[in-house]
Amino acid sequence: MDVIWTSPAEKSFAETLYYIRLRTGDASARKVWQMIRKQVDLLTFNPYMGKVDPDLSDENHQYRFIVVNKKSKVYYFIQEDFLYIALVKDTRQDLEHLRELLSLLF
Repeated sequence: MDVIWTSPAEKSFAETLYYIRLRTGDASARKVWQMIRKQVDLLTFNPYMGKVDPDLSDENHQYRFIVVNKKSKVYYFIQEDFLYIALVKDTRQDLEHLRELLSLLF
């Protein structure tokens, strides 16, 4: 399955890495970058491996997520033959903020 990174996903990925780089250094940011890319690569072969997030999903979109490490999640959805990466977020972010960001996609 082809993976498409949305604009909010690219932006949130960069912001997450920037935050990690400031807090814990370049080596940690590089490690998280590699972990996220590896998990997204796995999604191409098994797109349904992520859990459905019932709090973010609605009748139009079923959002799934994969936990990359204790503090990062990748949110995505499947539409037709494509897997769209919606967001890369810190797990400490509140649910309402996630809903706001996802609403920008549609």
